[in-house]
Amino acid sequence: MSDCDTDDYSTEDGKRKREYSPRETRPSKKAQRTHTKKISIQNDMEELKSMLKTVMQDVKHIKTDQKAYQEEIRSIREENVKMREKLLALERKVERIEKKERKNNIVIKGLETDGTNIKEKAEEFLKKLVGVEVRLESVYQVQTQKANPLIVAKVNNWQKKMLIMKNKKNLKGRKEFIEDDMTNMARETQWKLRQIARENRAMRKTAKVMYQKIIIDGEGWKWNPEDEVLVREKTDERAKN
Repeated sequence: MSDCDTDDYSTEDGKRKREYSPRETRPSKKAQRTHTKKISIQNDMEELKSMLKTVMQDVKHIKTDQKAYQEEIRSIREENVKMREKLLALERKVERIEKKERKNNIVIKGLETDGTNIKEKAEEFLKKLVGVEVRLESVYQVQTQKANPLIVAKVNNWQKKMLIMKNKKNLKGRKEFIEDDMTNMARETQWKLRQIARENRAMRKTAKVMYQKIIIDGEGWKWNPEDEVLVREKTDERAKN
């Protein structure tokens, strides 16, 4: 082979090498921007994932705290119910004790006294004007805004007390009158019964208020303070007000 042929071969071979050898190329600016945006989006996604994870953990803690809070509220409510039941039981006990202590008591209103010899004056008043001769175990005055104070007297026995309450109608038309020595709860009941009586009379019904009960058109009813309804005597039937 001649030197000329060798040169020609080298030249052609070099061309082929240049034609088929891989070229080193740089990415375009657009490709660089796209790549940068992609990396930025990926970073944002990772940040959002981290934030979402934190939020989910916070929600889990909140749910746990909320459950504990609800349990605490439920416990407090149950405790309040128990306390109300205990308070109601104590009120009933006090009411029973007070009723027992006041069972034979009467209250005289409108009787003029000078503050002396009250017991003797009360016994004389009951004998002459009420028609019951009785011995009073104790008597005391309760000052009011009215001119004459109240006189609270304890009768020596239940039968005499009932006779006085029966005969107090003899005082009709006078300024003096007699009533039971009631507890606060009993007084509230009597007030409610008088209100019911007025409502029934407005509907042209007959209504008579007695101690802790009312007679409406000949039927006896008692007031249930817990349910705040009238309960028919004997049959225990409830009435609508």
